[in-house]
Amino acid sequence: MTEQNPRRIASLARAAALALGALALLSSEVAAQQVVNLIAAPFNKSITLPNGTAVSVPMWGFAEDVNGNGVIDGPEAATAPGPRITVAPGTTSLTVTLKNELPEPASFVILGQEASGAPSYNADGRIRSMAPEAAASGGTASYSFSGLKPGTFLYESGSHQAVQVQMGLYGALTLDAGASLAYPAAPGVLADTGVPYANELLLLVSEIDVALHRAVAAGTYGNPLAGPTSTIDFAPSIFLVNGTSYTTGSAPLAAGASGQRTLVRLLNAYDALLSARNRFLGRDRRLFHFTHPFLYLHNHPVGC
Repeated sequence: MTEQNPRRIASLARAAALALGALALLSSEVAAQQVVNLIAAPFNKSITLPNGTAVSVPMWGFAEDVNGNGVIDGPEAATAPGPRITVAPGTTSLTVTLKNELPEPASFVILGQEASGAPSYNADGRIRSMAPEAAASGGTASYSFSGLKPGTFLYESGSHQAVQVQMGLYGALTLDAGASLAYPAAPGVLADTGVPYANELLLLVSEIDVALHRAVAAGTYGNPLAGPTSTIDFAPSIFLVNGTSYTTGSAPLAAGASGQRTLVRLLNAYDALLSARNRFLGRDRRLFHFTHPFLYLHNHPVGC
């Protein structure tokens, strides 16, 4: 047994404590950050209409690049709506990387969440995109969101929104305040316990103008002789809930058992008038404090 210098032992102990503290801090920082990799790409969507007829519609959609290799492979697929992004409670920073396989520049925004990065402008000074763009045919871009707030949000392309959002570049992002807790208790309100729930149901409504989609896919959109030149005459004929046109044979959506509290997350990615008598809890991360149901009318222009 050898004799050790007490000062050296104390020094080593302090160094070990500092190392453990740094490791714990690093672990905490990693836990508070989340990274999602997306690829924007064209695809064809088969939709069964209420009368039983199947129709194939050209779409643009987001795919989650789970393995981060920049390629849509394995079980990965572009969809419309895009994949639901579920941010873990306690996350304060979200980074989204986007690879763009579309024939025009695209970008990524989350309505209601603050992001870094400046808009993109045309040569004449007009805003072309609400966020930095990923160039067409393989370009990439990264988007950082900090100070995240709990809620249910619509994400979409920030570029050429009247067309790109209609083509399918949208999806849902959710962030809970805690386990089965949609919103935290209001500060300073002793009786407020937040918004706990036992079940959830996410409803994302959207619509499709088939003629517009086919013109974009054929490259004739904007040509006055061959296709629509704008979305002014937007005429949707297919209406979707969570990307599906429901028929009489569609299974009911699971919403929990009687007597349980169910949180309905409602997102509107279309241009029609939506009205319902419900108790709305919040919008764009802002919690409402209403004591009675109310009539809510909302007209959300595509891409706004």
